[in-house]
Amino acid sequence: RELSGLLRAASEKVAPPATPTSRPVVLLADEDVQLRMITRRALATRGLDVLDAASPAEARAIAAGAERLDALVASNSEAIAAVRAVRPSLPVLATGGLPNGGVPFLPKPFTLKQLVGAVKETMRG
Repeated sequence: RELSGLLRAASEKVAPPATPTSRPVVLLADEDVQLRMITRRALATRGLDVLDAASPAEARAIAAGAERLDALVASNSEAIAAVRAVRPSLPVLATGGLPNGGVPFLPKPFTLKQLVGAVKETMRG
């Protein structure tokens, strides 16, 4: 039920904030468009502003140009490396592939509650 509601709501584009915000800003990098939409909506409805990228190159460009970023949620090590090239100290949560030394890892499949908790924990350090 929650998933179908999120899918429906995710079809509405969540635009990046037009002005600086006091809400945490998360960069979400995942090649899977449906998973990215669901994840974006889940994080946004729980108090986070979300910028999303479909590729490591897009993630790097967003990270380089964003005024504020509080965390990266990435499904692969290529996206992590691309963003770390321009924001080396940005907290990262990996959600795919294999655990990457020193990077918090949330293995799939995970619940939306687990995801939100892991993102907030990653931002706390």
